[in-house]
Amino acid sequence: MAKIGVEVEGRFIGLRTLFLDASELEQRDLVNHALANREVQQIYVSDPLNLLGIGVNTVFPMLPSLSTKYLITVEVNSLGSAPIPEWMNIILNVDNLDVWKLRKADQVKFSDQLNVLATTVQSMTRTVPEDFNGDFTLYFDLPERQP
Repeated sequence: MAKIGVEVEGRFIGLRTLFLDASELEQRDLVNHALANREVQQIYVSDPLNLLGIGVNTVFPMLPSLSTKYLITVEVNSLGSAPIPEWMNIILNVDNLDVWKLRKADQVKFSDQLNVLATTVQSMTRTVPEDFNGDFTLYFDLPERQP
C-alpha cells in the first residue's frame, strides 16, 4: 500500500518520501496522483521479488523519467548481472537474523575472494516501529479509465 512519510533508514534520512511496492508502479495514475501537490523528495520502491529487473529500464519506464525530479531508491533482496542505472539508489536487503545478536562494537563483514566491506553495528542506523509514526497510507478513488 502506498504511503507518504519521512525516510528513517539509510542515506536519505529525513526526506519526505513516497513509499511504494514494485507492483504499484504499474498503476501510473496512482503514482501520479500520489505525487501531485505533495512535497515528496524521494520515491522508495520495495521490490523483494525483483519485479523491476534492476538494470532493465524498459520494465518500468516511468522510473527513469521520475528520476529527473525525485531521488529513486529501490530495495531488493538480490541483484542480477545487469549494471545498476546511475539514477537509481539501491538498498540491498541482506536477510541474516544473527545480526540482531551482535553488540554495538561488533562488526558485520561482507566478502568475496578479493574484496571486503566491514562496518560496526554502532555505525548502522537502527529503525524501530515507533520511527514510522506520522506516516500516512494513501487511499485512492481513481477515476475509471476511458476506453
